[in-house]
Amino acid sequence: MICFFVISTNGLSQSFDKIDSILNESRKLSAIQNDSLLYFTTLSFDLSLKEPYRLGIFESIDLKGRYLMAKNSLKESLNVYEEAVVILDSLGYNEELALVHDRIGRINIKIGKYNKSQSAYLSGLKIRESVGDSVGLLGSYNNLGRIYGILKNHSLALDYFNKGLKIAHALGNGSYLTSFYGNLGLTYLNLNQQQEAFENLKTCLEFKISRNSKPASIAVSYHNLGLAYERYEIYDSSLYYYNMALEIRKKNGDDKILADTYNNLGYVYYKIGDLNKSLRFYEISEALAHKYSKRYLQRKIFSNLSRLYHDLGDYKNSYNYLFMYDTLNQSIP
Repeated sequence: MICFFVISTNGLSQSFDKIDSILNESRKLSAIQNDSLLYFTTLSFDLSLKEPYRLGIFESIDLKGRYLMAKNSLKESLNVYEEAVVILDSLGYNEELALVHDRIGRINIKIGKYNKSQSAYLSGLKIRESVGDSVGLLGSYNNLGRIYGILKNHSLALDYFNKGLKIAHALGNGSYLTSFYGNLGLTYLNLNQQQEAFENLKTCLEFKISRNSKPASIAVSYHNLGLAYERYEIYDSSLYYYNMALEIRKKNGDDKILADTYNNLGYVYYKIGDLNKSLRFYEISEALAHKYSKRYLQRKIFSNLSRLYHDLGDYKNSYNYLFMYDTLNQSIP
């Protein structure tokens, strides 16, 4: 026996308005990281599923998942999205299902489960290919390029980034064009293809400047070019680009990221023999890395300072930093 349920248009509209008001409250709470958000997103999800209200279902899930991710409750966030896969798949909401796979991929990267991240990103790609979602494919190709880069499969990463670049050009999507050029530049760098690395990294920077991208994003491009020139021991150019990144980040007050820039500058000054300037930059980097508990960077700085103090003839400090390096190294997985 088949039953047909008739819902009045007016009643449905009122239900959606109620859900939207709850979602709006959730958005406000998300902006200030308030724990009450969990209550409101659960309420809006239950109401949305009852109707069903497509936008309400996905946004409730995503607000809750992203909130838990921001609080570093990664296991709980992953559970939210994994449960959402079953629900969205049963409802046939393919576009939202692909986005959920993206979120699962991102969380698995954070917890170091790279093969699971790869699997999630491939699931999202398969959905987008099946429905012909060209814009969505840009995200999938970018995600897969990055995960294969993490897995050191740089040739496959290059394939995905180039596929994405071609679509981004066809769609005129400037945001993804800059992303693909930047990622291609770093991938060519990992493949030791110097000319292609410089060309793509510079194109990325030019695109960002022409599009008036955010200063923080432009600083990333300057930093990446500094890294590329450092890799090929072209230290004058490396210093120029690192210093450009440094000035932007200082103006923005990006102290946490500045720790890396100061360390890189310290290393380049060490390589060109300016040990006093190298020491000054390393010390600033060490202070910032300690302030923000950047343990992997601290380990690198301790090693660099041990080497530097040895070259300065200060063997006591050299030993002290070597000891700190060994101690920290044993505590980092």
